[in-house]
Amino acid sequence: MDYGDTLNLPKTDFPMKASLPEREPEILKYWSEIKLYEKVMSRNRLNPKFIFHDGPPYANGHIHIGTALNKILKDIVVKYKSLRGFHVPYTPGWDTHGLPIELKAMEQLKGETDPLKIRKTCREYASKFQKIQQEQFVRLGTLADYANPYLTFLPEYEAKELEVFLRLVERGFVYKNRKPIHWCPHCVTALAEAEIEYEDHKSPSIFVRFKLKDSFRDLPAETYFVIWTTTPWTLPGNVAICLHPDFDYVSFAYEGAVYIVAEGLYSSFLAGVNFEPGKAQITGKYKGRDLEGLKAAHPFIERESLVILGGHVTLETGTGCVHTAPGHGSEDYSVGQKYNLEIISPVDERGRFDDGFPSLKGKHVEAANPDVVKILAEKSALLGSAEIVHQYPHCWRCKKPVIFRATPQWFIRVEEGNLRNDASKACETVRWIPEIGYTRITSMIANRPDWCISRQRVWGVPIPAVYCESCEEAILDPGIIGNVIARVKKDGCDCWWTESAESFIPKGFKCPKCGGIKFRKERDILDVWFDSGTSHWAVLNQWPDLSWPSDLYLEGSDQHRGWFQTSLLTSMAAFDKPPYRNVLTHGFVVDGDGRKMSKSLGNVIAPEEMIKQYGADVLRLWVASSDYQEDIRISKQIMAQMADSYRKIRNTVRFLLANLYDKAANRYFDRSDAVPLDEREELDRYIMYRLKDLTEKVTACYESYEFYKILQLLNNFCALDLSSFYLDIIKDRLYTSKTDSRKRRSAQSSIYELLMTLNTIIAPLLSFTAEEIWRHIPGEKTESVYLSNWPLLDFQVDTGLKARFDLLSSLKISAAVALEAARTEKLIGHSLDAEILIYSEEHKALLERNLDCLREILIVSQVSLRTEPGTEEKAIWDEGRKNQFLVRKAPGDKCPRCWQYKQLNGKEICPRCLGELGA
Repeated sequence: MDYGDTLNLPKTDFPMKASLPEREPEILKYWSEIKLYEKVMSRNRLNPKFIFHDGPPYANGHIHIGTALNKILKDIVVKYKSLRGFHVPYTPGWDTHGLPIELKAMEQLKGETDPLKIRKTCREYASKFQKIQQEQFVRLGTLADYANPYLTFLPEYEAKELEVFLRLVERGFVYKNRKPIHWCPHCVTALAEAEIEYEDHKSPSIFVRFKLKDSFRDLPAETYFVIWTTTPWTLPGNVAICLHPDFDYVSFAYEGAVYIVAEGLYSSFLAGVNFEPGKAQITGKYKGRDLEGLKAAHPFIERESLVILGGHVTLETGTGCVHTAPGHGSEDYSVGQKYNLEIISPVDERGRFDDGFPSLKGKHVEAANPDVVKILAEKSALLGSAEIVHQYPHCWRCKKPVIFRATPQWFIRVEEGNLRNDASKACETVRWIPEIGYTRITSMIANRPDWCISRQRVWGVPIPAVYCESCEEAILDPGIIGNVIARVKKDGCDCWWTESAESFIPKGFKCPKCGGIKFRKERDILDVWFDSGTSHWAVLNQWPDLSWPSDLYLEGSDQHRGWFQTSLLTSMAAFDKPPYRNVLTHGFVVDGDGRKMSKSLGNVIAPEEMIKQYGADVLRLWVASSDYQEDIRISKQIMAQMADSYRKIRNTVRFLLANLYDKAANRYFDRSDAVPLDEREELDRYIMYRLKDLTEKVTACYESYEFYKILQLLNNFCALDLSSFYLDIIKDRLYTSKTDSRKRRSAQSSIYELLMTLNTIIAPLLSFTAEEIWRHIPGEKTESVYLSNWPLLDFQVDTGLKARFDLLSSLKISAAVALEAARTEKLIGHSLDAEILIYSEEHKALLERNLDCLREILIVSQVSLRTEPGTEEKAIWDEGRKNQFLVRKAPGDKCPRCWQYKQLNGKEICPRCLGELGA
């Protein structure tokens, strides 16, 4: 007789080969057909809310691997919270204004200047890539309200954005002034701090002397202050030399002239200009404050340069005498305001000198540096010249160097008033994950200048200001802004370009300065960071089911200087409260060697490439297994490892599913077959206790957003608790026991709960696989795993049983060493060929009471206990020398059905198998 036909061997339709690239789109289609997102929302609508606010990606290209990381992390949070029963409306959003889109539109329009045509092309371009990115996010397995996203160019969004602007105007935060800001001459617009990147740049390094005009103490006529600069082109704007009031300055004689520099930089200065130290003679010493108010002559312009004092002067490099041009630097401007210095900036919007410096008119500032150096040399004002490579501000869009340039711009007050302090204090009420986020954002707020919010472009939200044509007064009037908001809400921002200024002016309105009645509109638009920085109000206060403030913001760590900060500033300025309760940040994606992704290096990995090869779930596994608080490495080798890890998870699940099959009845286990927990076999109860422990730890990890620890816990549980322990042990009972026997049903009951629990645990991480598993779990259940509930496992743990099996499982580890040694010596093949003799100094009585259980756990045919340790050479002690194991060939005959060695007593199979077959 073929006894194999009598065994309950595993069977499942769950495929061993994942074929994720083909199977995942089918699941996406199913989710769409059943309207899964809507059903999840409907199910949890009356439950407590968890408001997650999506930071808008920029709609100007395909997503990259960093975007995929961000969206998958967000999806993990949303799905976990939804499974916990929270109402988690997820409204995805896109940043659709801004210069990169406008530049692309201008390329298409080939020189077109009509604002409406430019805006129309921009809108079409942004819409195109918003749809492309949305499809890519869906392909990642994310679940969101993609039917109703927020787009910053939607009229309802723009109107809400202007509501925030109005509130800031009413509270006195918005003003216009001519002051130096970062200016990109290539993109022809002002830039905010968040739009600046620092890169290596080669610059001239020059030392310039300014002749003292005043007499001071015993200083001779040929006395010079010496400045150092890496931007010679700014010297036409020089109006002062700044010293630190508390630094010591020395005058020294050298070859017929006297020079003044900071004492702390005296030696490095001599080396920098190749002065021979032996020829230099110090003639005097002064505090910076002693020299305040002196006047020096500009080296090549008929102008005086005033000696002033400022705390920003350092002794890091240079001379301690700082070239000051209020039209070309924020610190220069600030200190210049104290001394009422003239703001000179003879540079046009494209970075070319204008009529303010006729000798170089039309020349770009970078190209003019050599000319300025030449002029200095001709005027005998140049003491030293070299080139250095240093960190210099670049435009985040075009990646080219920017300049500081004084132009009339609109600003939000950050330095004056309480906004800076209030924002910093508000950070104390927010949970920053990781905690370093608090330090990062508060330090950035502490050092940031007033926020320049105006941009000299057309694709964006207009600044609703008007100018009096009689006196040129810039006017921000609440009544005018209110009219603009009403029109924008109805027709969108194009109305600002299609309608006259008069259509927005309230009846009877006059210029508050001169009484004029004719006005023109502001041409500047709002900074794109103001667009996204007001999304908390524009979205959370009007999209269905959302509410303000948000429970969570989740973006890359660079957003401490970007979206996190601009959102905080607008929220505090308008509403005196932060827009978020928790802020989670992740690092950047780098290649396998830790290098930044770069096309030139050839190390860029596109999400669609990985999805095509492995499927989105393997990409999601990479995200979930990474400690995203650091920079995250990815390479083809790493993804291959992820695919291998995925297969292990899949194979474990497949084994669980397969053993729910009842061969004799040709059906699968059903909930009605389940054995109550307290009536199950002890081993089956024990694995449930281990599962409860796992679930509690995993839940804690989800709550702390430490997803990589979840994968570690799951991998250990699947490998150690299941594959190497529980599943290995119960195979005999599952295969050889009668189909509907109590013992087999006991094991299947725990397997079923293992499946349901583990699948729900992995559902936020592996979206498609969890749904596929859900389809194969037998019995009645919800349409989707995402309509199920988070496993609570609130049963009482039998601590005595758990402690007993913890000990027995530890003995299994030590016994495995002895079994492997016997296998190596060809004494046994399978562990069922063995009898194992155990001596236990500490647990003899416990083992005597659990001999049958111990035989099952060790997966051997027979277990015997010794009263004394054996002296055999092959006897193996455990690490503490308290337990000894000796393996020998099991006596008796091998049962052809269960493979255990028993006394067959002339029968073909053992008594236990006879009983299972009813013979």
